[in-house]
Amino acid sequence: MAEKPDLRIGAAVAALRKRRGMTQHALAKQFGVGSAQIISTIEKGQRALKASEAARLASILSVPLSDLLSGPVTNDPFVLWRAEAEHDRVARADEQALFLLRCRRYAFVERLTDSGVASELPQFSLRLDKARFEDMEAWSNRVRNVLGLGDTPALQLRQALEEHAGIKVFVSPLRGGSGAATRGSFGAAILENSDEPSSRRVFSLAHELFHLLTWDSVAAREEELTENERERNEKLANAFGSALLMPESSVRQQVDSETSARPAWHRLLPVAAAFAVSPTALLFRMVNLKLTSKATAGELEAIRRERNDGGEPRQEQPLPRRFVLLAFRAWCDGNISLGKLAEILETTVGLLEPTLAEYGVDMENDAQEAAGLPA
Repeated sequence: MAEKPDLRIGAAVAALRKRRGMTQHALAKQFGVGSAQIISTIEKGQRALKASEAARLASILSVPLSDLLSGPVTNDPFVLWRAEAEHDRVARADEQALFLLRCRRYAFVERLTDSGVASELPQFSLRLDKARFEDMEAWSNRVRNVLGLGDTPALQLRQALEEHAGIKVFVSPLRGGSGAATRGSFGAAILENSDEPSSRRVFSLAHELFHLLTWDSVAAREEELTENERERNEKLANAFGSALLMPESSVRQQVDSETSARPAWHRLLPVAAAFAVSPTALLFRMVNLKLTSKATAGELEAIRRERNDGGEPRQEQPLPRRFVLLAFRAWCDGNISLGKLAEILETTVGLLEPTLAEYGVDMENDAQEAAGLPA
């Protein structure tokens, strides 16, 4: 006998709720019902859901409605989080669920529009007990050449990752960590923290790229790593990110003898701005290249912490523009409904026009905008 739909949906609700670390009471509150008992009856298949209720639950649980209707949930792809302090685990579960949902939606519109990008990036074999920081220079040079990033990689990195490496890059305010990377059937993806200054975020992008480039060697066995191995992995990622964003030859050209001999914030600021990185990142790159000492770098960093000078966060749209344009193209081509387009873009049908306008799309007059993307 076939399983009843209410039982299948109820099992999916229970699995998704537990995966998010939510109690029945918390879900009931967000769902707008009186008590946890109602959620309990739903999960037991004792209460049928209206279509609007199912859609609302799927939205709360950050999954497509089809996932909710299909039954118990399979395991999610592994997500590697970077957290430098204690973070909110419940927030991380919510942020991770939304991140993976957006990844799947991006892959969905790529399939509809036949716009997938084959990655041009290598996969490096990393042995944490053997890798040297000097290797990170060679690896970063190779990646920079493959992506054609030139002397100031930060200015082009995100676009290059999306258009030439097929990496999906999302932005969200994060409480569960300072950044994340993942790989799944949808491809590779990176999550940035929009609450961080732009210079820190570009460094995070390069840092997470390292984890994707070494995914098969390290991230795939993350649970087996010792604390020392995890720490070593993060240090190598920082070294790679630093070398990628600030090529040695360019730094040596930009840092004059006066700045090298007597580093100070007023001298570092214009050089850091040229690379679109923070003065702190530049300073420690100078240490690695032996252009200044660790002691001097430490003194200057202490001054920065006293001033609490981290820079202003850069406001940015949460969805990649390429993703939005592909979704818009899918609608223009008749492959998805207006309601589906609104769902994918995390808005309502009534707010679609202003939402698209935020990404530079005139819904009424620019239907050809999406068609302008390379297939």
